[in-house]
Amino acid sequence: MKFNEYINEDNQQIPEINRILQKIKDNVDKKFITELKNSGKFLYRGIPKNTKNIHKIKPRIDRKPKDMQQIHHDSFNEEFKKKFGWNVRSEGVFVSSNLAEIKQYGETYLFFPIGEYKFVWSPKIEDLFSYITDELIDSSFTFKELYNYDPDYALDHYMDIKSYYNKKSEKERQKIKDDFGKIILIDYYDDIKKIVNTYKNNNLYDAILSANEVAFKCNLYYLVSDWVVVHKEFTDGLFKWI
Repeated sequence: MKFNEYINEDNQQIPEINRILQKIKDNVDKKFITELKNSGKFLYRGIPKNTKNIHKIKPRIDRKPKDMQQIHHDSFNEEFKKKFGWNVRSEGVFVSSNLAEIKQYGETYLFFPIGEYKFVWSPKIEDLFSYITDELIDSSFTFKELYNYDPDYALDHYMDIKSYYNKKSEKERQKIKDDFGKIILIDYYDDIKKIVNTYKNNNLYDAILSANEVAFKCNLYYLVSDWVVVHKEFTDGLFKWI
């Protein structure tokens, strides 16, 4: 009896699977599906719990940082725009094939960009916020001081500069503070540029396999509830379409 109930329930989901597949086939570029098929993986995004099986979403173009400091957010945007022509941190839809990582952000959904899209990713960086927190803020003094955003605090930690600084007039002190701030900023922007230079805007297949964060720029995208991936009807219907 339970087996028959399971079969019936499974069969009842087929019309919904077909409805989702049709939307994807009508609106998602085949080259994107080909990359998924060749990699054997999906790209996921986490959102707060929702009961819909498929969502059509318009990305924000003015995304505010949730965890990253605003100064880092703005600085990375500036460098990304120089290299790729768009503000990755503000406009990007962030996804990954690393399901365990995505689960930290909520319910997991499959990601499908609608129509034309761009993307960037780094072979070296799994998650940019974690990278600058773990690799730079904790280990690089210039980043640490900028993170605190307080040049006076920086001076307190350079005893030879502080000693020299305390012997000067107020006018000379201001110049030292200004020059010291410039040195910090030069180091900071050099580090930002080096990080952004690890990013590329091609080889989506490699990006998917890397399980690193991928940022997409698109006008619209679908999120599909991940229960569909256990159904052969969905994966066959999607990949045999290619």
